[in-house]
Amino acid sequence: MFNNIVKYIKFIFLFLFLINNFLFSNCRVIIAENFFNDDIIGYYLSAINVDTGESNLLLFDYQIDFIDCEELPENLYVDFNIQIDVPDYTSGQVSIIEGTFKLTNLTSSVSFRNTDLNSGTSTLPSGVQFLMNASDYHVGITGDEIEELSALILSLGRLPNGRYSFEFEVKNYNCPQFIDCDSAKLIKEVNIFLPEYLSLLTPGSSDLSNEIYNQIHTLYPVFQWNADYCSKCSNYSIRISEYHSDIHASLEDAINSYSILPSGSGFFDIGSQNNLFQYPVTGFEDLQRGNAYVWQVRRTFQTTYGIEEELSDIFIFNIKNNDSGINNDIELNEQNLNLIIQLVGQSKFDELFILESGLLYNYIPSSVIKLDGNEKTISYLLELIELLNNSKIEILEIDVE
Repeated sequence: MFNNIVKYIKFIFLFLFLINNFLFSNCRVIIAENFFNDDIIGYYLSAINVDTGESNLLLFDYQIDFIDCEELPENLYVDFNIQIDVPDYTSGQVSIIEGTFKLTNLTSSVSFRNTDLNSGTSTLPSGVQFLMNASDYHVGITGDEIEELSALILSLGRLPNGRYSFEFEVKNYNCPQFIDCDSAKLIKEVNIFLPEYLSLLTPGSSDLSNEIYNQIHTLYPVFQWNADYCSKCSNYSIRISEYHSDIHASLEDAINSYSILPSGSGFFDIGSQNNLFQYPVTGFEDLQRGNAYVWQVRRTFQTTYGIEEELSDIFIFNIKNNDSGINNDIELNEQNLNLIIQLVGQSKFDELFILESGLLYNYIPSSVIKLDGNEKTISYLLELIELLNNSKIEILEIDVE
């Protein structure tokens, strides 16, 4: 297994160190990136021939040009160091392999793609030769660690989530005399975090029979869900459909029928990676009291298989009629309190609202938010929470007047 890993590394080295410009004193070397697929976060083993490293999936396309060079170096030696940080499997970032490889028979223009490379590659289509012997590299992890990582990769069928760092440098000690190699260094980091879970929180539940828990009062509910980190996922999208017990045999049957958001079919892009969304006040069919609705959230990401989608579970909720005398403000107040918790944190919320010594103990806020005397809607709290979650704002202090 380790020999195969070394084979893959052999051709990965070549393209990663060449994805930046090397500036020389007497000549310039320009690396043109015709294509690089930064959006892929799922690298499955099935996309590569395990024995040879061959692949028909285009991941990168590069071109190297020597400009204003009176002569080309005979050989070019490149030092490399590959480090990984895989949560629960490495103690932070560790070096797995480092060494030196050689490029020779250089031409004024070198063009290549990953589909040109495999473990047996010694000559590129342009005629440039690539050489790395067993004595030219050093493995920085133990045999037991190699076996553990290999078992993880095989069990997942892909590269595990983590941070992968590739460092390449032409050192002065192995640099041709007429070339300035002081700036010939590149560090390329690739973050791979394939999502694993996406679960709904509120409103409603996945239990059809839980009528009390599934009931809400507002016609403009705030939908909330929980999900893990995804390094390159698209915006969340949501789908809402009406549920009819006499027509639909299941929640799945209802969500796949005609949707009211978006109108007709598909999913509605909420335009954000935030896990909150309020039903629009205008632009779509109004929710009706006494009716039941189902909803689901989706996010998509790109892998070597193509575009994959992750779907949440399906929740159902019922909008209660007003004949019970319950004021719609009750639900709006509850929503505001839940949003305040997310904005200031549970500890600060308890300090203000729950503890008897709290400045807002037993205080019931109205459904209207006021800031500097101006009225704000729930959507304003949603905007603040999204800015906070995206580290675009910071709460410095909280005062109660």
